[in-house]
Amino acid sequence: MTNVPAGEPPRVTIAALAQATLRGISRSPFSAEAFAKLQERIEQYIDDLIIESVRIMSRHQADTVSPAYVSQASDNLVAGRRRKLLSLLGALGGALLGAAASNFLDMAKGQSVGFAQAVGAGVLGIVGAALITIQFLRE
Repeated sequence: MTNVPAGEPPRVTIAALAQATLRGISRSPFSAEAFAKLQERIEQYIDDLIIESVRIMSRHQADTVSPAYVSQASDNLVAGRRRKLLSLLGALGGALLGAAASNFLDMAKGQSVGFAQAVGAGVLGIVGAALITIQFLRE
């Protein structure tokens, strides 16, 4: 590995090494624009991986980033989008289940409820419970 100049952030050097490595690679089957986009994404991933690795190191109050921290950081970055989607599903499921529970409480109090409202509450409850279950099973 090259020597890091004093005061230069490590990610700049790592990104420069990645660029140098990519210069020697054949661009086939990528178009020039696609290869440029690939390089941009790789640089962004490197930056994100370094930042997440350092964040994990800080949480563990360590002095250096270990290979385990880098692996965990990579897992966090890859799983990040999926977790957001699952969280949204769980939130939507909770809202639907809450709407159903409100209708069911009205029915339990003896208030008159139409057939469509009762069926709607049942459907909302089933869909809401299913979305929450999906979230729990996937995480």
